[in-house]
Amino acid sequence: MAAAHPKQDPVAASPLLSAFEEVSEAVESGSGLPAVARAAAHALEASVVVLDGRSSILAVACQSPEDERAVLAGEGSAGVAVLRVADAPVGELRWRPRGTPPAPVLLRMVTTLIAQEVDRARAPERASEAAVADFVGDLLGRRVTDRANIVARAEELGCDLTAGASVIV
Repeated sequence: MAAAHPKQDPVAASPLLSAFEEVSEAVESGSGLPAVARAAAHALEASVVVLDGRSSILAVACQSPEDERAVLAGEGSAGVAVLRVADAPVGELRWRPRGTPPAPVLLRMVTTLIAQEVDRARAPERASEAAVADFVGDLLGRRVTDRANIVARAEELGCDLTAGASVIV
């Protein structure tokens, strides 16, 4: 008769999966990029800074302002990973390990989750840009000519055209 072995939680058995789980939970909870950055810093045992595609700082999880400066400057053993979604760059993750560098597979999993979160956070901005582009395209293509409709669509985009407007090309 074989001895019964108690089931072991695979996440608890693997430090790598345990570290990744915290980042995954931060993304799933919708807590936002600052919480995801803190979870990533804990998982990677590193100070981290998340930048968007324009190099604007979106989230910081560093031990001090001096540590943040060192991460951004790439001092010491700092590293940079391009955040990609569907092969399109959406930002950067900069990190500086507090001890040994993170495992490459953990770093890749964490950067993938952070990239998804950065992309998700930019979705409203992209939708707004698309709405403006559609409106301007419709105006210049003369697909919309009714004054009331033009004024109403402009108001939806935060632009007051009741006094009129001019376009110089």
